Amino acid sequence: MRRLLPPAYDDGFDEPRWRSTYCHPLPNARPISNLECFDRTSNEHQEYMHMFINSRHSPLSPSATAPEGRTLGLLRRVTRERLFLVRF
Repeated sequence: MRRLLPPAYDDGFDEPRWRSTYCHPLPNARPISNLECFDRTSNEHQEYMHMFINSRHSPLSPSATAPEGRTLGLLRRVTRERLFLVRF
């Protein structure tokens, strides 16, 4: 994963920021993270997880299927050379 913005620390190394750019105190990041990243009880995430798993394995498995039994189509044939950039 790549960062969209560079990390910003108060001491430039590892001390988390506690002031905004306007010198107002910032809220604690943990409650915000817990609020945004809670475990959903709906089946919404299961459908996306199934699609993610199939999309990650589609170059490796020709019989990978999407939800409702539809097949995943690749735009071009994926070869081992295209999949692995480093030769063994």
